[in-house]
Amino acid sequence: MSAPTLERDVPDHCEECGCRDLVEDTKNGDLVCPECGLVAASLLVDLGHEWRTFENDEAAADPNRIGGVMNPLLDTGPTTSISNGPAMGNALNARLNKAQSRSAMSASDRYVSECFGRIGYLCERAGLPQLLKDRTCELFKMYYDRLTLNADGTRSRVRFREDETLAMVSGALFIACRNEGAPRTFNEVSALVRVARSRVAAYVKAIELSLGEAAKASRRRTTDDFVVRFASHLGLPSFVMAAALQVARQARDIEGVHGRTHVSIAAGALHYVITLWREFWAKHVAEQDKVPSASSLLVRLTQVSGLSENVVRMVANRIRAGTPREEALLPPDWSQRLAASVRAVNADDVADGQVNRQSSSGEDGVASAAKRPRSQE
Repeated sequence: MSAPTLERDVPDHCEECGCRDLVEDTKNGDLVCPECGLVAASLLVDLGHEWRTFENDEAAADPNRIGGVMNPLLDTGPTTSISNGPAMGNALNARLNKAQSRSAMSASDRYVSECFGRIGYLCERAGLPQLLKDRTCELFKMYYDRLTLNADGTRSRVRFREDETLAMVSGALFIACRNEGAPRTFNEVSALVRVARSRVAAYVKAIELSLGEAAKASRRRTTDDFVVRFASHLGLPSFVMAAALQVARQARDIEGVHGRTHVSIAAGALHYVITLWREFWAKHVAEQDKVPSASSLLVRLTQVSGLSENVVRMVANRIRAGTPREEALLPPDWSQRLAASVRAVNADDVADGQVNRQSSSGEDGVASAAKRPRSQE
């Protein structure tokens, strides 16, 4: 048995001029005569195939007209949304929207969608990419299912308290950043989500124990991850960052530093290298205003790393005490690059002085020419 064919009752010629080559305007749903412009039929349904979207298509050029895509993390698919209308519109629209959302989505999906929106907002504030947002949503939904989903498909509870929700989001965000190669410290996640640091750490451990392999890191964190990010926030030169990277890698084996967190080792190595950099510049740079302030750099380093000044100083002092020779920790070209940076700064100062003298002499010449009386013709 073959499927029935779809047919439309449309005229085959123009009633005005008799033209039989009618043109169908699929965009507006009209059948138009090309000779006289008469609309022979209107409100036609397009029986052609619907547009399809492929993986390598650009998202901005998607011609699909069938609504939003399915979210694999939700139990229900996309539904029709009813607009609230204008600001002073009918209050019935808002009530219809609320009733539609309640009937079309389950309570668990509404809660998860709210949490996904909150995760997207936090990732946007922190400047995190879409990959980290998707991974955080996935971890959150997996942990939510482990806590609430029963064997028969029902849920033991639907919503969590506000503080519990934020703690779950913070734990999932920390694990996602760590696993995708963009680690954040507990203090950074705590300040972003506004959850106590202890609760972030507790929920990270709880999610790891609950999800097992799914929450394990695909790569190990190292001090390089934090040195590069801290140096970028401080605006340090590239040779200072390169030296801090090498110092942090070797400082992990120094007595008194071994066993400390990657964050504290990275911050201590940066402070150690910054101190050497400042001491050399203070001796050889002509204008001392160009030498960065030690206190301001230390304060900014503590703000970026989330550590106290005492911890940063202690790690830097242990690195210095555990190394008899500074050359053993620093790169081989450290002295050359340090001297080159001083020459560049002094050369810029000399060039600026010459420009200032030329501009001042030019202004004096113009002023003297203006004071000189004109010669009579």
